[in-house]
Amino acid sequence: MKRYLSTIWALAKTLSIRWLRDPMAFFFILVFPLIFLLVLGALSRTNSTSFSVALINDSRAPFAAQVEKEIEHNSVFKFRQAANL
Repeated sequence: MKRYLSTIWALAKTLSIRWLRDPMAFFFILVFPLIFLLVLGALSRTNSTSFSVALINDSRAPFAAQVEKEIEHNSVFKFRQAANL
């Protein structure tokens, strides 16, 4: 068991060093997710918890009508008919 853990530790150490040496990998693994979290966190601090949604329903299927009805009555989405955009 100890042998397997030492192998995993060596691989993790090697990959971490490779990620830190490559600026592009470092950016997309560590910096980009942090920026993404900060931006989304700043956006979620507003009191607005609704989204504007445009729904174009060209289907006559009962399931499509049910989805459209559910979106219309949902408080998270601000639903507008496509003709009113």
